[in-house]
Amino acid sequence: MTQGIPTDELCTLGDLRLGRFRKVKSLLMLTYVALEGPTPRRDLRTLLWPNARQPESSLRVALYVLREAVPGALDGEERLETAMPCDAVTLLTLRGLDALDAYTGPFLGGVTLGDVSGELEDWIEGWRTRLARHVQGEALTVAETADPARAEALAERAYRLPGAPPAEPDLLRRLLALTLPGSALEGELRTELHGLTGPDDVPAPGAARTGRMLGRAAPLDALLAWAARPGGAVAAVSGPGGIGKSTLSRELLRELTRSGRNAVLVDAEGARSSADLLPRLAAARAPGQAVQGTWAGLAPLLGDAPVVLLDGVDDLDDLGTLLLTLRRDLPDVRWVLSGRRRRLGQLGQADTVDTLALTLSGLDVPPPDADLPEIAASSAVALFLREAGRVRRDFALTPGNAGVIGSLTRRLLGHPLALTLAASWLRVEALDDVYARVLAEAATLSSPGGDHDGRRGLMLVAQRSWDLLSAGERDAALRVGVCPDFDPADAPALGVSGTDLDALLTHSFLETYRPGSERLRVYPALTGLLNAQAHAHPDLTRAARQAHAAHYLTWFAAQAPESPPVDEERGNLRVAMSTALEGGTLKTSTVDHLLAHYDRRGLLGSGTDVFAALADEAEDAGATADVQAATQIACMWLAYRAGRLLDAQTLAARFLQGPLAGDPASRMKVLNTLGSVRAQQGQYQASVDLSRQALALAEQLDDRMRVAGYRMNVLTYLSYLGMLRRLSRVLLLSKRILQECRLSGL
Repeated sequence: MTQGIPTDELCTLGDLRLGRFRKVKSLLMLTYVALEGPTPRRDLRTLLWPNARQPESSLRVALYVLREAVPGALDGEERLETAMPCDAVTLLTLRGLDALDAYTGPFLGGVTLGDVSGELEDWIEGWRTRLARHVQGEALTVAETADPARAEALAERAYRLPGAPPAEPDLLRRLLALTLPGSALEGELRTELHGLTGPDDVPAPGAARTGRMLGRAAPLDALLAWAARPGGAVAAVSGPGGIGKSTLSRELLRELTRSGRNAVLVDAEGARSSADLLPRLAAARAPGQAVQGTWAGLAPLLGDAPVVLLDGVDDLDDLGTLLLTLRRDLPDVRWVLSGRRRRLGQLGQADTVDTLALTLSGLDVPPPDADLPEIAASSAVALFLREAGRVRRDFALTPGNAGVIGSLTRRLLGHPLALTLAASWLRVEALDDVYARVLAEAATLSSPGGDHDGRRGLMLVAQRSWDLLSAGERDAALRVGVCPDFDPADAPALGVSGTDLDALLTHSFLETYRPGSERLRVYPALTGLLNAQAHAHPDLTRAARQAHAAHYLTWFAAQAPESPPVDEERGNLRVAMSTALEGGTLKTSTVDHLLAHYDRRGLLGSGTDVFAALADEAEDAGATADVQAATQIACMWLAYRAGRLLDAQTLAARFLQGPLAGDPASRMKVLNTLGSVRAQQGQYQASVDLSRQALALAEQLDDRMRVAGYRMNVLTYLSYLGMLRRLSRVLLLSKRILQECRLSGL
């Protein structure tokens, strides 16, 4: 018996092979069984050898050859079955870009089939179409949330996908909506659609494609006109949570990019200071590049006449001061700020040069006496119908339900997220039951002193949506609610199944919020609901936070501190560090690793703020002395590196006077930091004295790396003093440094 050929899986995409084994009829037999399941021998004989004089003999030979080459590939006698993995089966489980990347060619592409039945040929063509359509659909799903240039690139890949059948009109319209105006792809798609449906069914060139921008054409047009003017300025878009500010920002980015404008969108949600916001802008503009330390330093990165959209600025404490800084350091930038707080509009009005202040409210709703065409024309109704169609494909506006739908949109004041959540109820309830539930609470939506902007309706609907979740789905919501945002691939590690994740998306608790990214987050407008539920379920919340911290801190420990993927998870790491502090599990090595990340990525200002907060949390949590010392030392070091010398000096002096200074290793690091600060201040004698103290402690601790480094510091500071009488001492130090470096392997 020959030795089996090593293999991983049956390859059918663009090829047909099993490791090095390439016998076509044997592998066709295996492919059919892998995709269709256990199959009788007589069916395989009919499919593969329709004209053979002895089809059973042909099957027996093909089966023998396969089993000799790959033992165990096909089991059974009269009914054949296999457990062999197949790339076609795997492909159907993949989502997004993973599916596109895994598609290496058409199903059985380029394979010479030989004498097989017409039924098998039809079967192959059916699978070829199914797999190609799956990949096209996944590519377009990603494209529809991507930035315009990437969206068209993905649309073209989907359109030209090898093995895909000719595009049908619906697919062509979907592709056309993703093209850039005037592009070659747009012209090609338009011509093909014209040939299939005629000119009346082809969208006019240049027609506004606002996607999810139902009822927002006026503010979008106002922002586009404002952005077209020269010079720097500020626009402010405000409104309650869930009203559509982020959606408007994404569509504005899309339209600006289509027209060739230099534009960038920054997610500012959760940013608390200017120092926190600056690296986000740098990362959005040039992922992976080192961060410039000042706003003015970003000018070359931003390019000429940019439009910068800062979405979700509600947590910024110094927004007024930040606006003054932005206008001073980046005078040619047009800034679009969006947030929930009312004073955002006042900030825009206070800036007297070419400002624009927009306040978003609910979508337009039909009047009580509206007829069917008027109801259908309402953007609030259109939104409800579109979202209802996501959970019930047969749902449509009819004369029988139009009045109920129109009234429902009025009760919810046209609030987009409230309408979206209410539509998701149709997954488990009839329309009349949905309406009755909203109507029963209608008085609370217009009570005296109400804000009349839909927030009350949103809270009502959000609570009902929570009640409709299963116990497992609620558990999943609380688990992902710990994350500022997350990669869906991390969901299993957080204790969230793919089924529960899909349910949260269906119920509109989660959103994909960054163009070009599949990362998810809880709708910001729903964080209040989740926070309340978290307080009501402390044990579950504690377990969720612990699982979150364990996953992200373990992952972080395996990454290089400067690795670009760490940038994506910085928010999760911040939450995980706090959880570990509360639980008493945070290690000094993790603190040092995070310090190295902020230091090496140039995130000096934001890192200072992060470690200042962590130092306070460590003290409040009663963390071990070494952890408290590590957070304080990280804070003062980053303050020094950020040029905040007075802050670093104050922190170091306070540390040296406190109880934590009794630890020699901690005291050594603080003395070194303070010595570096004094050198920057020009106080070289003080820096020499402090560095010598740090050096003595390093020698006491036998820390060879620091001994070498601190001696070099002393040498450098002495050279600044220019004292000739100490030259011999300097030379001796130099000799010792070289020896120490050799010992340390430097």
